[in-house]
Amino acid sequence: MSRRALLIASTYGGLNGTVNDAKTMESLLAKRDFEIIPCYNEAATRSGILDAWHHLIEVTAPGDVIVIFYSGHGALVHDEGRKEKNKSWQFQFLVPVDYDESTEGDFRGILDVEISYLLRDTTEKTRNVTIIIDCCHSGRMFRDSAVEQEPVKQKSLSKVQFHDLNVYLKGLRDKGYFHGEVFQLGNPYAVRIAAAATAESACEHINSRGKWSGALTDALAKAMEETNGVDVSWRTTLVRVCQLVNTRHQWQHPQVEGPDTRAQFSLQHVKSGALYVKMDGNTAMIEAGTIVGVRKGNVYTVVPFDPEEAEEGEPAVEATVTAVAAFKSKATLTHVPSWKSLEREGALAFLKRDIVDKLPVILPSNLEGLQAGVEESRYLRPSSPDDKHAPLAEFRHKDSCVVLVDHQDIRIRTRSIDTSEEATSQTFSDIIADAERLARAKRVRELRCERRQDLLAHDLRVTVGTVEDGEPKVNFEMQGHDRINEGDSVYIRLENAGNSTLYVSVLNINISGTVTSLTGAWPLGIELPPELDITLGSNAFDELVGSEISWPKGVATDLPVEERFVVFVSNYPVSLNYLVESVNLDVDILRDAAEFVKTAARLYDVVHVPFTLHAKGQDLADVGDQDDDSSSETVFYDALDEPADQSILAVDLPEPEMVVEWADALSYPLDSVPKGIFGAIVRTSRNIPPCIRVVNQHSDEITVVVSKYRPNRLLSEVGINASATGAGVNFGTTTFNGPATKKTLASHLCADGCSVATFPLWSRSEGFGVITVFKGAEKVLYIENDRVPAGATAYFANKPDLRLEKYVAGQAW
Repeated sequence: MSRRALLIASTYGGLNGTVNDAKTMESLLAKRDFEIIPCYNEAATRSGILDAWHHLIEVTAPGDVIVIFYSGHGALVHDEGRKEKNKSWQFQFLVPVDYDESTEGDFRGILDVEISYLLRDTTEKTRNVTIIIDCCHSGRMFRDSAVEQEPVKQKSLSKVQFHDLNVYLKGLRDKGYFHGEVFQLGNPYAVRIAAAATAESACEHINSRGKWSGALTDALAKAMEETNGVDVSWRTTLVRVCQLVNTRHQWQHPQVEGPDTRAQFSLQHVKSGALYVKMDGNTAMIEAGTIVGVRKGNVYTVVPFDPEEAEEGEPAVEATVTAVAAFKSKATLTHVPSWKSLEREGALAFLKRDIVDKLPVILPSNLEGLQAGVEESRYLRPSSPDDKHAPLAEFRHKDSCVVLVDHQDIRIRTRSIDTSEEATSQTFSDIIADAERLARAKRVRELRCERRQDLLAHDLRVTVGTVEDGEPKVNFEMQGHDRINEGDSVYIRLENAGNSTLYVSVLNINISGTVTSLTGAWPLGIELPPELDITLGSNAFDELVGSEISWPKGVATDLPVEERFVVFVSNYPVSLNYLVESVNLDVDILRDAAEFVKTAARLYDVVHVPFTLHAKGQDLADVGDQDDDSSSETVFYDALDEPADQSILAVDLPEPEMVVEWADALSYPLDSVPKGIFGAIVRTSRNIPPCIRVVNQHSDEITVVVSKYRPNRLLSEVGINASATGAGVNFGTTTFNGPATKKTLASHLCADGCSVATFPLWSRSEGFGVITVFKGAEKVLYIENDRVPAGATAYFANKPDLRLEKYVAGQAW
């Protein structure tokens, strides 16, 4: 087995630190027995770099350890013409020393597409590949000093001429430069370390040794030296790298892609769930919160970045979480450690004990070993007649097997019970682990923006559909009943129609509880500038290929199953790796959908896209109507808040209590946002309740419908959109375009009835609801299309107009 490192340093543009970066890596890797292949200064032309990389591929054998390192300029070119054609609108490339010799037919940069093919060819020889790119991924293309008080070298190109890269790429492919297919969703075999997010600066500064150096290289070298001889994952290493870089350059976010739970330069995967903790006075602050599953009462073991700092025999420092926000947590320490770096630069925090609510499961009476295992579980407990919530799942004993069945009677996993005691114990352990995964996945299924002040106002437009022969086949209606067949290929289009940059991550949750990141190639989220879009499922040549959906391993195929995509949107780079890993733990994942390849407030939103997955050969006629036991789960149908195509009879509308978590809806100020099954509920930055209240002051009962849109049509001889008062139209003949809810309010004279009701709202922008009122037991239409603002109370007194009281800040609800 050989260990080789190709080190590239391009000094284009008068950069001072690139060769120093390469020399730093040369010294570091030589100590780890790497053979160094230098490509510095005048050798780092386009052809020089490509020739060196091709030679590296030729001499590489299976099992070899390969590193490719680049320090220099990185550029991002926008093609407005392709943007208008709904095509790829940007190209990233490395800048060799001969870049200025580019002509229209001879582009001297090295495009990201070319790097993808070179990386694919490298990993076809060996799976142990690490590529480190210390350059800007930013449209600004420099290492910025805007807020620095110390020397920082600008790494900018004064002007990047746009070449017709589309024609250039096509020409390369016609000449046979690109053969076969690359990993459209990101190479799964190569660890890829980048200095910054796509639109961020990557800084070059004078380091502690008085030399110019790239911030990433400087930090990475220090982090690797601290952990030399210790099995530390790349993900944990990057926690330290980010801390070191952000000490001087707050807005640069180094990131790692690919199999980042591997130990450095190894195929071995190691524990990687490290969080960054730092001291703020006497309080420990953990740089993670509810988004990734941190809970009040969680206990973490705190260790220094450099393991040798801790004194031998010193008791471990533990941090207990005392308060949690979306992205940060407070904790108290058991004691102050002897190592001083905690106060100076922070440390790593590894989860020791997770505070969770054990979920009830139904157990067979004749399997005592299974019962004992569930009682010892951290996530499960035997069900009880006193349970207020339905069981998570049921274990059934049938024909020498134990079967795990979910609340919709889907057989999640069947495991055989062996005759030997040891094998039976293992079977019980395995199927309990299957159920525990369902319990852990519940936190992702229920992931919502819990506080209105954290809600990100955005205009992200999400389109999901299937692909056939390179073209969109069926687009989702986004109403919770979309269907995908096993083997279908899916694409997801994300369009930022707003005026600020968004960061978007997409997860897939299958019926067995496995959570997969479909945007793993963007570990901090896809950076989406205003008015731009990206299609997950298109390759480098804008060919729509999609991501194939497979059937969940071990799940019975006789019934369709519910899966969902979860779209996480934020105004700040956020990694969801910890959340995904906390659900899957050490379970081998067979992905159902492959991956698609000072401080401002951090805001976010979550959009859920549920669908049913049908096994191959499963006929709709063979599948009866399934009872829906999941009405309590929130389903966000569309981020666009468009009217639904389907009309809903008023008699079929749900009551408000059926579509919100009623404890939240009734208590204001709200700690969390009411959740409805029809879409994202309006929440405002002015602390206005995302709901309205209706009071019946009439002597007869009324039935109130609060909708987002006016009634769709009135199905009687009166005609479409008949007027309101006295038209004779009744409740049974009225339809609405959802979302909408209904409630019958008793007369205010009735002692046994309730004459007041609270209704949720849905509109993100206008902040109002549309009220329709039907009078009496006959439910005759009386008021139609009255708009009521969020937070207001509407009083009905048998008059054509409602009396409104608007919400006043501080008002008790």
